[in-house]
Amino acid sequence: MMKLTIDQTLKKGVEAHKAGKLQEADHFYTAILKAQPKHSDANHNMGVLAVGIGKVQEALPFFKTALEANPSIAQFWLSYIDALIKLNRVADAKLVLGEAKSKSIKGDSFEQIEQRLIGLEKGIDVKVDSSKSQEPPKEQLQNLINIYTQGLFQKALAQGSELLKDFPNSINLYNIIGAANKDLGKLDKAIEAYNKALSLNPNYAEAYYNMGNALKDQLKLDEAIEAYNKALSIKPDYAQAYNNMGNILQNQGKLDEAVEAYNKAISLKPYYAQAYNNMGNILQNQGKLDEAVEAYNKAISLKPDYAEAYNNLGITLERNGQLEKALEIYEESIYRIPKNILLKMNLERLKSRLVPSWHINMMNDNHRNDAYFEAIKLAVSKNYTVLDIGTGSGLLSMMAADSGAKKIITCESSRNISNIAKKIIADNGYNEIIKVINKKSTDLIVGKDLPEKVDLVISEILSSEFVGEGVQSTILDANNRLMKSTGKMIPESGEIRIALIGESSEVLESVFINKVGKFDLTKFNSISGNKVNVKLKEKPNILSDTEIAFKINLFGCKNITEQEKIIVFTAKKSGMCYGLIQWMRINIYKKVKYENMPGETASHWGTPIYLFDEPVSLKLGEKIKIKASLFNDRVWFCEVL
Repeated sequence: MMKLTIDQTLKKGVEAHKAGKLQEADHFYTAILKAQPKHSDANHNMGVLAVGIGKVQEALPFFKTALEANPSIAQFWLSYIDALIKLNRVADAKLVLGEAKSKSIKGDSFEQIEQRLIGLEKGIDVKVDSSKSQEPPKEQLQNLINIYTQGLFQKALAQGSELLKDFPNSINLYNIIGAANKDLGKLDKAIEAYNKALSLNPNYAEAYYNMGNALKDQLKLDEAIEAYNKALSIKPDYAQAYNNMGNILQNQGKLDEAVEAYNKAISLKPYYAQAYNNMGNILQNQGKLDEAVEAYNKAISLKPDYAEAYNNLGITLERNGQLEKALEIYEESIYRIPKNILLKMNLERLKSRLVPSWHINMMNDNHRNDAYFEAIKLAVSKNYTVLDIGTGSGLLSMMAADSGAKKIITCESSRNISNIAKKIIADNGYNEIIKVINKKSTDLIVGKDLPEKVDLVISEILSSEFVGEGVQSTILDANNRLMKSTGKMIPESGEIRIALIGESSEVLESVFINKVGKFDLTKFNSISGNKVNVKLKEKPNILSDTEIAFKINLFGCKNITEQEKIIVFTAKKSGMCYGLIQWMRINIYKKVKYENMPGETASHWGTPIYLFDEPVSLKLGEKIKIKASLFNDRVWFCEVL
């Protein structure tokens, strides 16, 4: 008998497969794989064969091997993605789809499957009962889902309602109409639609799940949990329902129950990045930082562009004292997710924290020193107990002692700095009046670290952005816990000021690269960041009037100021605008003020420049909108496009 070639064997296998002779097809494919284990077509067909008999999990290695052997075949990708969907591994299917797109594999089938994946994440999938005419044709339903997943919620609602006239018993239409109403904020209408779907099919798990999401948005948390439990009674492997239930339980403070829900979600869906991230949040709140780090790393390994998990991981590493590792995480996150503003801000903040070279410049800033000394002399009385927050070199504490204060307690979070400060204070003869404590002010205990609440709080924990060193939360705590009701505070308040900045040789040399000789280096600007902290020697080219972006009270503050606003600037002159320059005005005490207006006051504080993505050519009188954002511990400005 003549021996068959590989190609002939494959042909025989395909013929048997098409004829429904599955055992015979398996025999031929297996023979090929014994001779060539990496044969792409044989592996793919074995996968298809396994799916056809319900062994979807067993099909995955075959599809994966087929792709590794020949990643240029579109059908190999589609079969693999479809198998993952059948296993409810939607996140993994999205990752595989993304990999296919990165290899320029495309076509209508890929666009359709992408829309289906988006719908599945929202609890929407097409279910057609071919024995009845209760549902629209599958193509019409898929088109409606595509409209919804593109964010055209009003259009989806209108089209779904129109289809409902012809198919009044369609559970799919009611589910999609419910989802569209939810995303339009019409939560009662959404719940009404889900209830109609359930009246038609009481075993429709997705409708219960979606109803749970709507009830959660209405803050009807117990009812939402009940809806998720009904979904799970119908579909016990519904991982998303367990995850969302965990979120509610976490918000209710039921952490053990939340952990149990997340664990169930992960056991059902081991590749569920969001559940790992949520689990990390609980572990971080419980102070289990190493376990939280492990959970966030797992989430990122499953979803490499997961910005929230990167941010949570970086913050947890910082809390754990692993600052260098946190820096690596932020840098990696910016590489993967370059447009995420929060990650950029965290990276800039941590860089500044790791390189505290500004201490020397600060101590040599005579304008600052003179202003503070003048204010301290005005504020101090001889029987005062003073708290100096942020010891540094001990300079402000020694100023208070020299001004006649009875007792000064100063706190410093850095052990190295506090140890040096003790020596400096002793060398200057103030060690009996000034006590240095190696703690954050927020950890000080009245009656233990402080004999009683103090008469005067002094701090100089302002950054170039004013708020970047935790000043708001620190001073709020000092007002509430550490200072007498009759006490005083230095500084009392401040303003964040901004203006449009134009072209000048000094600014361009600090923030922008163009050509060096005949060499064009302008593309380097795209990786240099949108915020630069500079110290200008010359007066900058200001193109607008000064605007007070934010006013921040310190003395007597009752809450943290967070605000977002649009500021409209009018160009006072024509020119190329590179962004915004920012500085601050500090009301130190009574009549004593300090402003580090760039080009007018020599200051250790830099003047941050927030660069636009591209320079803007402005004409006299032309207006430009700026979005100003003040957070607890940071500030950001950008152009409104």
